[in-house]
Amino acid sequence: MDKFRPIAFHIKVIRKILNLILSIRTVARCCLFLRKNKIDLIHLNNSVAVGYDTWLPAALMAKIPCITHDRTYFRFDKLNLKFFHLLTRRFAKVLTVSDVIRYNLIEQGFDPAQVETVYDGIDADAYRQRVKKIER
Repeated sequence: MDKFRPIAFHIKVIRKILNLILSIRTVARCCLFLRKNKIDLIHLNNSVAVGYDTWLPAALMAKIPCITHDRTYFRFDKLNLKFFHLLTRRFAKVLTVSDVIRYNLIEQGFDPAQVETVYDGIDADAYRQRVKKIER
């Protein structure tokens, strides 16, 4: 079994190199899309973990602000992902849907000035009118 250990090591290294090449290619394509379409702002949705490895680096390269909504309560600081922690601090703004999520991100090292709570909401009057129409 020990004779296969170097082969397994080389396969892991090759896999990491291929993943890096594919990531660089994806970021470059995103950056070209942003420039070609003259995008002024990128708004990602759901979590700081969505798009941090593609759209965020492309936005940084194109010098375009990138903001994201975070709707999750997840402890990213428990993961040993240095690249993730480095990049996610570069969002121009992180919009959270509750103060609990905001404080969770701040506890994990996000700058309080970077994280802002914007509550999801509905137009209650419009909703009431719809309900009244349905009841009739």
